[in-house]
Amino acid sequence: MHTAVPDRSNNGQTRLAKAHMWIEFDKIAKLLQKMEFKERDAENFKEAVTVFYEKMVEAWTSSSITHYMHIMRAHGYYFAKQGSLAIWSTQGMEHSHWQARCGFHKATSHGGGLHQQSALRQLLMWWYRKIAVRQMHETTAIENRDTSDAQH
Repeated sequence: MHTAVPDRSNNGQTRLAKAHMWIEFDKIAKLLQKMEFKERDAENFKEAVTVFYEKMVEAWTSSSITHYMHIMRAHGYYFAKQGSLAIWSTQGMEHSHWQARCGFHKATSHGGGLHQQSALRQLLMWWYRKIAVRQMHETTAIENRDTSDAQH
């Protein structure tokens, strides 16, 4: 069972509802790991998401339901019928957006400064340096490994 957030609730019923919710989440996670969905998997997914949603509302109230959870409950079945849900994931896009935002705030002068360089140019140069350093480290690690193998 998951224990990501310690439960300080004195209400035993709430604790039990949270435990059941995580059990249902595990069922969903197992279904999401499949690379191919069959019709029965889509039905199982719909059922598991519905039960998870109900347990979530029971444990925390409906105000805890995010738009992602709504999409999974209301539309997930139709996505699942198309195959693996992995193709619908936006995690990569969200992460690259987060990296770009962090890079903009940390690695650029926001278009100001003495030379008023383009923030986009600064951001691209910052990414280039990160990639070059990563490749340098990987090359060094490979060379070190090859040298170590040759000595043995």
